[in-house]
Amino acid sequence: MSGPNTTREVVPERESRGVTELKTSVEALQRIRSYLDDGQRLTKTGSWAWNPKTRENLFWSLEIFRIFGFTPAGDSPEFLFPISFWQTIERVHPDDRIAFQARLEQGLREKKDFERDFRVLLPDGTLKYIHSFVHPVFDSAGEVCELIGTAMDVTERKLADSLLTAEKRVLELIARGSPLAAVLNQLCSAADEQAPGLISTILLMDKDERRLWPAAGPHMPAAWTELITPLAIGPNAGSCGTAAYRREPVIVTDIAADPLWRGYADAAESHGLRACWSTPIRSTAGKVLGTFALYYGKPHRPEPRDLQLIDRATHLAQIAIERDRTQESLRETQLNLARVARITTVGELTAAIAHEVNQPLAAIETNADACLRWLGADPPDLKEARLAASWIAEDAERTAAIIRHVRDLLRKEQAVFAAVDLNGLVREVLPLVQPEAAKHGVSLQTDLPPGLPVIAGDKIELEQVVLNLVLNAIDAIAGLESGPRVVRIRTERAGPEEIVVAVSDTGAGLAEGEKERLFKAFYTTKPNGLGMGLSISRTIIESHGGRIWVEPNRERGVTFRFALPVGSGETL
Repeated sequence: MSGPNTTREVVPERESRGVTELKTSVEALQRIRSYLDDGQRLTKTGSWAWNPKTRENLFWSLEIFRIFGFTPAGDSPEFLFPISFWQTIERVHPDDRIAFQARLEQGLREKKDFERDFRVLLPDGTLKYIHSFVHPVFDSAGEVCELIGTAMDVTERKLADSLLTAEKRVLELIARGSPLAAVLNQLCSAADEQAPGLISTILLMDKDERRLWPAAGPHMPAAWTELITPLAIGPNAGSCGTAAYRREPVIVTDIAADPLWRGYADAAESHGLRACWSTPIRSTAGKVLGTFALYYGKPHRPEPRDLQLIDRATHLAQIAIERDRTQESLRETQLNLARVARITTVGELTAAIAHEVNQPLAAIETNADACLRWLGADPPDLKEARLAASWIAEDAERTAAIIRHVRDLLRKEQAVFAAVDLNGLVREVLPLVQPEAAKHGVSLQTDLPPGLPVIAGDKIELEQVVLNLVLNAIDAIAGLESGPRVVRIRTERAGPEEIVVAVSDTGAGLAEGEKERLFKAFYTTKPNGLGMGLSISRTIIESHGGRIWVEPNRERGVTFRFALPVGSGETL
């Protein structure tokens, strides 16, 4: 009796132990599965399996569903049913689908591990960048029976790298002194690439700090830009006008429902604008320079990445705007210094110019007397009178030309680039310096070969450079007691792209170490010089895209040269 009773007690105990062990194993597996799911979610890396023969997705982890924007069909992780392969293809960005499938076929032919990059475009417009690792599984015949792999969402890293590259491009443009509009448009284009449907703009504050003017926004509808130009700042002036007024960021998640946009909402919606976040661009001194804004085509609240984008873009815009204004201030200072140098030069030439003007004035007086005598003769000698009148006209034009040159040299205007004939320019400068050269017994010689191409430049500024170099050359010879007294001006072609103007003298030459300091501001070798002439000349030449330098002559004296790029290619 004891045997059967013992057997009946043992069997339930084994079954109970087995159930307990099975339950423990299931719980352990569920815990492991939960750990794996959490790990994939944190790293944004999903796993999958695919049958290349049936083109069926065999397995998808939860993270793959999240990456492709699908909801699992099962009730729990143990019963996930993958989406079909063709539904998956529809979520691949249209521009990447052909390459996506081609890389898949290539991997099957090569029968080895491979990687692929593609983009996923979800129905709501969300764009994701995916990096996938793929491994083939073989059957007994050595054929690929399965592909297993991972898909990693690298959107954050991709966009961060893209933004960093764009920032470098913007900083390079700033460093090269590119126009402000080009820099700010590049910045906006880089911001727009961070998300589909994102449009960025930059508005600049005017001098009276009452209005904002569009400065950049290559993807903003032109009609909208025209509508808000200029935008008056105030407590209820949309996102940008209000941000500039409050001097703080203004985030509007739904333009249609926000009172700040009253009066603008309907127009904004008609142009596809439904959300706008604007931040003031401040100078290092705290002054509002303008605003940087992000627009979305649907109601939207900024995410942390959006706020980081705004912060970085605003900082770059501030650097670009302040650099441009500093450069503008420097250009204004240089213009004023150039004007001072012109006035100083003209002051030094006053006596010579007066002498030069007196010559044609005296000739006019003489010819006028002769004309009157011939007209008063009986009978009047009309032929001789007409000839004297023509001489009067020529001398009057010569006088007017000299006065016009002096007036042009004294004027204060922005540089105006046009086609300039350097040979003609040299010829126009010569009458101004001829009396000064004659006073010191200096012979002016020229070598101006015909047929040189024109250059693009500001004629008055370039005349100032030539005038300054020739006067310096005359001064270098003026104090000599013996030796040749010659200043030679010549032009020449230097390769296919440059024209060179050279001014040589037979003076004493340069002292040791002087060559390196000649073009520095306030350095002068003249007792009464300002030390600005050569510095300003270098600024003018470099602003024309050229270069200027000095070399000692083989026998005596020095030669100053400047090279300018060929303009339109025409010859004169």
